[in-house]
Amino acid sequence: MFESNYNGTFDQYIDSFANILTLGMSLFWGSSYGFPSPKPVTRFIEYIHANEFVADHYYSAYPTATTTMVVSALALEKAHEEFRRVAPSLSPEQFATAFRDFLSKEQTRL
Repeated sequence: MFESNYNGTFDQYIDSFANILTLGMSLFWGSSYGFPSPKPVTRFIEYIHANEFVADHYYSAYPTATTTMVVSALALEKAHEEFRRVAPSLSPEQFATAFRDFLSKEQTRL
């Protein structure tokens, strides 16, 4: 049994795995009954459709966020908490400088 989620289309998901993780997928599913190999991808997609189990319910705490976005937000939380802790003690000029520094340093996580 294999369960996952992906923030793209089904075809993009299968193409990504079939083309990038060909060996890994063969090692993982190679002993499964009827496994056709990840390539050519068309046969592999047919195999998945024939054996898939569609969930009736799926919960996502952040339905519009990717895994990368959630990981970035969690990493940003510590830096933001530190900035929030010192901000009240700063003068307006110090705050402006510290805020620009914070944004520059953390911009890839915003």
